[in-house]
Amino acid sequence: MIQFRSFLSKPALTISVICAWGGSGVLADTKTAGHSRDNDPSVYSITTPKEFEKKKNGPEGILSDTVSTIPEDQVNIIMGPFRNPTFSAVWFGGSVALLPFDQITTKFSQDKIEPHMKFTPPPIIDTQFTQGSDGYLIAGLGVWYLASLGAHNSKGQIAALLGFKSVIYAYVYDQLILKSIFGRNRPGGLSSKNIPGPGFSNNQYDFGNTHLPYFSSKAGGASYPSFHWTLGFSFARVFEKVYDNSIIPYTALAIFMVTAQNCDGCSSWGGNAHWVSDMFAGAVVGYGIGSAIVNTFNERTKGKNYEKESTVSFTPILDNENNFGLVVEKKF
Repeated sequence: MIQFRSFLSKPALTISVICAWGGSGVLADTKTAGHSRDNDPSVYSITTPKEFEKKKNGPEGILSDTVSTIPEDQVNIIMGPFRNPTFSAVWFGGSVALLPFDQITTKFSQDKIEPHMKFTPPPIIDTQFTQGSDGYLIAGLGVWYLASLGAHNSKGQIAALLGFKSVIYAYVYDQLILKSIFGRNRPGGLSSKNIPGPGFSNNQYDFGNTHLPYFSSKAGGASYPSFHWTLGFSFARVFEKVYDNSIIPYTALAIFMVTAQNCDGCSSWGGNAHWVSDMFAGAVVGYGIGSAIVNTFNERTKGKNYEKESTVSFTPILDNENNFGLVVEKKF
């Protein structure tokens, strides 16, 4: 279903093309100015955060705020578990609760689920950091940013830049820090398809194998939490919060990314490389990282409006009212 909507005022005309592949396609009307843009405090498309005052700023302002909030990001990420006891309880409590069942659930996953995960996209650039879905995520964020930059779409630029942050932070906090601290060996010997070797264990309580940070995927002491689940859910949380959509479709995308990470040398779900509790913990850590990134950016930029003589804007529709598709807007 395609809907065309136009809103005429002086001097702006906004045409919205709503490409809805499912659901009712009902959206809130786009607001336009009733007088000149210079004197209008409320010119915004449906992609502009309502809490932002309409103070004009360009791509350089978005980039500057993204970079300058890096120190604050670290504070919010590190302090997040202490400021949000519910989050801490879900992460630690959920992981601990899953531990006694890890052999049963992980064996079931290896025998019944993982054999069906055979889809592996060809690498865009064949390096250890861009195999499987990783390269597509990074390339996709780059394309999203450039397209948003060319269309003067401020929200798209914010989503892409914060998405890049989520990739970097997932790598630093999960791959370099948490894995080194917890030092859990990967599951091995739970089924005939998974023979134990160095760095693998059939004991789900095999933690404490601490080590210096691994810059790429390794076996020994590098199972908990799952990096790719952290990566997928941090990215998903960023886009869900920036676009104010439902988390469910982005979660499905994150899980698909993990299942498509079944490649040589990749420690993925389909590669028999993780206990179930590893994946759960990775998802919760990623969710927390994504939340901290967007919250920090919103705190810093509260009172600003990045909307700037927009020509084209686009935003995904994913909500709890069965609306999903893409909105493309053109302003004249």
